Amino acid sequence: NFDGESSVPKEEFKAWLDDNRRVFENPKCIEATVTLNAQRSTRGEGAKEAKGDGKMQPIDLTGRDINTPEVLAEVLANSHGQVDTESLTNFTMALGAPKEEATRVAELEFERNFDGESS
Repeated sequence: NFDGESSVPKEEFKAWLDDNRRVFENPKCIEATVTLNAQRSTRGEGAKEAKGDGKMQPIDLTGRDINTPEVLAEVLANSHGQVDTESLTNFTMALGAPKEEATRVAELEFERNFDGESS
């Protein structure tokens, strides 16, 4: 799946969210999105290259409807515009799932939905 990469372009992830709207019915969804957005600068490449260019900035959510596929996909995407299993795991944990379960769910969803070869 994705040539061994467990990440997917945020547009593709957004399309998946469009089909899985139950995510947005979770009362913790908005809070989780806001929390993960605030943590963007501490994630991934951003954390390693904390000085300057590689650092991801939180997205300005002012006046935006947070509980939407567009915003969630943007928040979960890395600086390359990719959503990976790690960010989906973090989001699932923010919704209240234990780490092991969140990891399993994220990997399963990627396997099931974003396996380029099987479609």
